[in-house]
Amino acid sequence: MMKLIGMVLGVLLFLAIMAQVVGFGVLYTVDETEFVVITQFGQVQRSVITPGLKFKSPVETVVSFDKRLLRIDVPTASMPDRDSQFLEIDAYVRYRIDAPRKFLENLRDESTAGLRIGALAVSAIRDQVGVRDRKDIIGGDPITQADGIIIVQPRLVNDIPTREAMMETVIADIRSRTAEADFGVEILDVRIKRADFPTAVENSVFERMRTERDVQAQRLRAEGEELYLTITADVNRQVRVIRVDAERDANILSGQGEAQAVQIFARVLSPRALGSEALDALEALEALESEALDALEALEALSPETLDALRSGDAQGVETLVEALDDLQTLDANALEDAMGHKAFNALEILGALGPDALEPISPEALAQDLEFFTFRRSLEAYTNSLQEGTTVVLSSDSDLFQYLEGPNPLSSE
Repeated sequence: MMKLIGMVLGVLLFLAIMAQVVGFGVLYTVDETEFVVITQFGQVQRSVITPGLKFKSPVETVVSFDKRLLRIDVPTASMPDRDSQFLEIDAYVRYRIDAPRKFLENLRDESTAGLRIGALAVSAIRDQVGVRDRKDIIGGDPITQADGIIIVQPRLVNDIPTREAMMETVIADIRSRTAEADFGVEILDVRIKRADFPTAVENSVFERMRTERDVQAQRLRAEGEELYLTITADVNRQVRVIRVDAERDANILSGQGEAQAVQIFARVLSPRALGSEALDALEALEALESEALDALEALEALSPETLDALRSGDAQGVETLVEALDDLQTLDANALEDAMGHKAFNALEILGALGPDALEPISPEALAQDLEFFTFRRSLEAYTNSLQEGTTVVLSSDSDLFQYLEGPNPLSSE
């Protein structure tokens, strides 16, 4: 008896091995990421949801389904909004199989599920897009700032973005339809990936955007040009003010210099023109400041007439020098130097050492020679101001300038 039972078990084991080898196995495995539905001649027998090694009859078929999160990319569809303006909507659906037996009976496989659930998603999205305007679908309001830049502010309804509120309605609609059809799936999420203008109107939209940018660019250029003109006008005004001030100061200095030159010329060219030492002494006296004149008055070094002439600037040439030398020759030299200053004291000291001859007028011959040299020097200055660097000057051999440059011979007094 035991031998017969062993033979039967051996035959069954052999048949099982052979059936497994030729494809009619009795063993199968269920992965933890799968659902398994067992069918026999097309009829669903049972579903297996626990992982592990399982047994079946050789005539049964194993159908596996993924229990993980699945995705359906919905085909892009053109949908009109509330204002009959079309948008190209591209969306996707995420779902999970929760009833593998119903899924197999109603959808058969994931490919069919993608087609049918995708069609339901397109229908539900189309229904919601048709009752909303473009701003609700996009989920934002374009706002033009003061500088002309356009930003998009999220559009809310009951503190919820309009796009999100619309998709919640779409998800509820698809869930209701899949539950009614008994697909055996759970719809987890529906999202719009892209909502674009149709290709036919893209060019007009881009052209309008370019026009807006051109307007903004022109406005910025106009503002920049206005700022440039303002700054340039201010700079030009400042330049004119500085130039006018400089010309005024130059005219004042030029006038002062001309006045000094006229005074010097009057002294040099007068019938009683003084020599250089006498002129230095006279200029030193005229340059004395009020403090020095007060000190000389305290020492009684100068007569009241001479002091009044120096204070008023009406020094009378050789008469002033003669009076000053007569007044100062009896005073202490150190006290006099402290009162007058070293420069003025030294000039008077040199003049006094030269004697009365230093106060004699210059001879007409020496005066004519000095005047000729002065004229020649002013001519050189005129050449310097009028001729540019690198200018070639052709001189006659008998010209005064050529003779002067040729050697140290004295100029003629003609």
